[in-house]
Amino acid sequence: SDNRRLVLTHPHSTFPFYLKMEEGNKDWKHESLACIGLNITNSSLLCAFEGREEGPLQSNFIFGGGRNVFGVNTKLCKITFSLPFHSKNVTCLTLFKRNHQLPSHLHRIASGSADSQIAIWVFNTEKNEWEIESVLKGHKDTVTCITTLTLDDGSTLLLSTSADCTVNIWNQKKGEGWNLIQTLDFKPKMMECASFSILPGENIPIFALGGVDCLIHLYIQSKDSKFNKLVSLQGHEDWIRSLSFATNNSGQILLATASQDTKIRIWKISNLEQQSDIVESLDNLSKDTTISNKGHFFKTTNHRYSVLLESVLSAHEEWVHSVVWKPVEWVEGKRNQEMCILSASMDKSMIVWRPSEKLGGVWIDEVRVGELGGSTLGFYGGIFSPDGQSIIAHGYNGSFHLWSKQAPQEQVSEWKSQVIISGHFASVVDLCWDPYYNYLISASEDQTARCFAEWVRGDLVTLHEIGRPALHGHDLSCLCFVNGIQHRMVLGAEEKVIRIFDAPQTYVETLKNISLVEIQHDQSDRPLGANVPPLGLSNKPVFAGDTTAEESTNDDGFEGKPPPPPISHQVPPCEDHLIQSTLWPEIQKLYGHPNEIVTVCSNPSGSLIASSCKGSQLEESSIRIWDAQKWKEVGKLTAHKLTVVQMEFSHCGNYLLSASRDRQFCIFKIGKSSNGEWEFSLDSKIQAHERIIWSCSWSFDDKHIATGSRDKVVKIWQKVEEKEWNFRIVEIIY
Repeated sequence: SDNRRLVLTHPHSTFPFYLKMEEGNKDWKHESLACIGLNITNSSLLCAFEGREEGPLQSNFIFGGGRNVFGVNTKLCKITFSLPFHSKNVTCLTLFKRNHQLPSHLHRIASGSADSQIAIWVFNTEKNEWEIESVLKGHKDTVTCITTLTLDDGSTLLLSTSADCTVNIWNQKKGEGWNLIQTLDFKPKMMECASFSILPGENIPIFALGGVDCLIHLYIQSKDSKFNKLVSLQGHEDWIRSLSFATNNSGQILLATASQDTKIRIWKISNLEQQSDIVESLDNLSKDTTISNKGHFFKTTNHRYSVLLESVLSAHEEWVHSVVWKPVEWVEGKRNQEMCILSASMDKSMIVWRPSEKLGGVWIDEVRVGELGGSTLGFYGGIFSPDGQSIIAHGYNGSFHLWSKQAPQEQVSEWKSQVIISGHFASVVDLCWDPYYNYLISASEDQTARCFAEWVRGDLVTLHEIGRPALHGHDLSCLCFVNGIQHRMVLGAEEKVIRIFDAPQTYVETLKNISLVEIQHDQSDRPLGANVPPLGLSNKPVFAGDTTAEESTNDDGFEGKPPPPPISHQVPPCEDHLIQSTLWPEIQKLYGHPNEIVTVCSNPSGSLIASSCKGSQLEESSIRIWDAQKWKEVGKLTAHKLTVVQMEFSHCGNYLLSASRDRQFCIFKIGKSSNGEWEFSLDSKIQAHERIIWSCSWSFDDKHIATGSRDKVVKIWQKVEEKEWNFRIVEIIY
């Protein structure tokens, strides 16, 4: 942008890297970018650190997205680290549960992937970075869930479920490597979730499995280190999506289970010797492992235990994808497990559940937070913050949602939505700085264009999404700004139409509030905002005084919900505002291309726009030139035989450079005739590479050209004559 800020993209990443050069320093510094959001469809992909501020790099939570694992600091609102390893998408991850007698186990992560591998990450305190400790290979298909348990002797158990319908159990003794000790086969049924715990009064591991058979399977470890099945708990009427164990202060184990039947069930595992109110004869126990309405009983070497259904929680209206207990608190070495549950559902809500003392211990929905309206599909998972004063959810469209408790000391307090990272959840295909380098816009295959700008808070500056100009019906392919005009964007997608957008007044005010940008020579007649009418395909402008708050009634008498009024923001907007109230109005459409748009660009003065589309022959591969004031086609440049993938006007505005899949680049001369009409002519056409050319660019003085190709070569070309465009290679970069 201004020679001190640089944004890079990568084909396997959904967010750009933001680099900044400090004053008086020629080194580039990586500024962690707060513009990441990924298509997270598994409740296991979101984990909170247990250590509050003592976590590595001061990260509050981690999540898996794409092929990487990321750490986030919610206070600074930025990504603190990324861990690339997997060859396919990360599908689940977990933090190793901390044993307070073994503090060295605090900073370890296990991530599972669609590549069927499990990576164990450990934080190296000397190097201050994450390293791969082990890679576990035992599954033949996608790993769907991972859960761990650290025992008092320093050994660790890890359980993984997979789409190959097997469950693997791994063991790592202190100071040794990982060993696969058992494999459970559930074919043709698949297990989707699991959770570990310890039997009360004994150091015997127990785990629960849930999956597509609608049952919860309990297993206990025997003396030979193998796990044997105890019981299959019936009750849910649909797939089990999440399991979570907790041990209360009385030593009883509580198991919370969430299902697609919209219900949450709480099961209690109690030591019979400590529960005088449970009177059932073990002699009358049926050999069947299915739980009855009265409960189930089992015994170990030293104790007898019961498994009872404690409660059924019903408040969600759609599938419940996630259920977690509030984190354990340690006060002066004493453990305190508060009876509190967080559930996330596809009904766009999260609920904090807690037993009510006034109602005799009946579980009630104490707090409900979520989204209203919009086109989102609900939440796929949620977690508590380490101190339990904040909750985070993630949705199908890669969005994060953060709420914080405003009065933590009071019983009844308000939960307020907070700023959190956001961004694309599919590949970023193009991005561009605005002509004045105040913000950038990115286009993605997630069918959205998003604006990112710096949020200035004194000395703290981070990059945030502040607007979502377009929610398209097709995957986006390219964008550019019209130079010379503030906040005017040209957008191309996998359709034959080029769309022109102007920023509304609310966006201009938001940019000023967040980035402290003074807008000079701005238009005064901007609309207040934009919305998409029912059954509409274009963003329509909303002006001050429009009755947008009134409900609209169609011919059938159905009253539709009015769109939210556009407003300006003092801080980066949250996801529900980004989706519904930050659209840019569409001012023009350009028709003429026979196929999907591939690339667009604007000349330095903003008077011309060049565009190209997919092509497999000479006519289809033509470049079309548009007058940016009259919005009509003024030229058609035919030279390439295949798709033109990138174009760029020279800085003087007299030439247009184009690169194509036909391995050639062309230079067209631009001028005007005596009567003021635009004229275009082909000045040069060069066979540049042995493979497809993907990119091209002018040097700052228009004397050199750079081309990049699939042949893994970047070539620098120099003009050798003033009158004619003849070029020679002056540098080849491999």
